[in-house]
Amino acid sequence: MAGSKKLKSKAAATDASDKKVNSNPENAPYSLFPLSRYASLLGSQTLGLGFTLGMLPRTRVLQNELASLFGTLDAPKTSQDHPQHPFLAPLTESPARTIFWLCAGSLVLIGWGAGSLRIWHKASETDRSHPTEQPSTTGSAEKTFLGTKVERPPIPARILASQDAAIAVAFSSPLVFVLLVLFGAPMSSHLIPTTFLAVLLSILTVWTPAYTFGLPSLTSQTLKAEERRQKWIGLFVEFSTRSPVDRAIVFPAIGAIIGCWLGALPMPLDWDRPWQAWPLTSAYMAIIGHLIGSGISLAVSIAQFLLIEAQLDKAAD
Repeated sequence: MAGSKKLKSKAAATDASDKKVNSNPENAPYSLFPLSRYASLLGSQTLGLGFTLGMLPRTRVLQNELASLFGTLDAPKTSQDHPQHPFLAPLTESPARTIFWLCAGSLVLIGWGAGSLRIWHKASETDRSHPTEQPSTTGSAEKTFLGTKVERPPIPARILASQDAAIAVAFSSPLVFVLLVLFGAPMSSHLIPTTFLAVLLSILTVWTPAYTFGLPSLTSQTLKAEERRQKWIGLFVEFSTRSPVDRAIVFPAIGAIIGCWLGALPMPLDWDRPWQAWPLTSAYMAIIGHLIGSGISLAVSIAQFLLIEAQLDKAAD
């Protein structure tokens, strides 16, 4: 009898400690973020991006059309004592075509991952603010046409989120292009490859936050718009990552930028390798940096989760 009372009191203490930890705003996101599913997502995304890096540019689909549109390298230089490996020949034949396929593959895979992050973010946001409210999945149901209100079919939330992400990429790509030129990228002689690199960096950095959180408005003064602006400022100005979703967005973006910069280092070396052509190494290192940043975000989130579990066990004892 005394043993059963002791077990009941211990269980009650455990439940109380769980509620106490989960009620903490710093710990609540971890109870709503599926780390195992995120790890599985990163594994699949890594395999997909690896295929994009090595195999997708080698595809014969539209090979001649893209080569004629983007051009190829004129007699690429290669060292006589270290000739280029045959595996790299299709990748270096047309840098613009290669980065075009990198953009296409990254868009599909990054967009797929952003969909899961958006679902997890909405779930945690709904649980914290309005537990009984269902997330909105439609846009405006009516519009005015020639003075008459006309009903229109509801727009799925995923389409609206994709629209925000596409607008973010479209607006950020010219800015990234200007930054690349300011950092020394050739503009007149390599216009198309530089443009594709700017698009690739935009996909790796702004697609996911725009899809997950929505675009920040500079004119709207509503509470939701202000929260969204503060969210973007907190993530990309203050680098404040308070949840696993924030970390899964910011760390890969930083990794992509650092990787792109590191990828430019071997280009001016006199190794006479075709893969040193602009901007192959920067594009490849941007994707690799994105993957490394994703891995670091997972590792940090797991460490934080284990720390919370240790706090739970300590509180239960």
